[in-house]
Amino acid sequence: MIAVRMCVTGHCQSEIESAVRQCAPAIRTLEQAKKHHNWDDYVQRTTRYAFSDKAERDVETLGKYRLQWEELEGREIEIENVMEDNDRNTGFNW
Repeated sequence: MIAVRMCVTGHCQSEIESAVRQCAPAIRTLEQAKKHHNWDDYVQRTTRYAFSDKAERDVETLGKYRLQWEELEGREIEIENVMEDNDRNTGFNW
């Protein structure tokens, strides 16, 4: 779910891979995380799913939450800054 949510909010594949790689083992108990779990394979499968045709339906359905999730991530400030930079460079006002 986190990979799909990140896809909805505009994260690229490498950003999603990095987040899943860092966080997935941390949300498991130490015993679960140390078991013979192939985290690299999990990261690849999870990220691949987020950009798959199967997940496209989820991305469309969850798109209604995009602005809320961007705000939660603090990305609305990042997006506003990009828009302001574009305004200065192009003279276009949003």
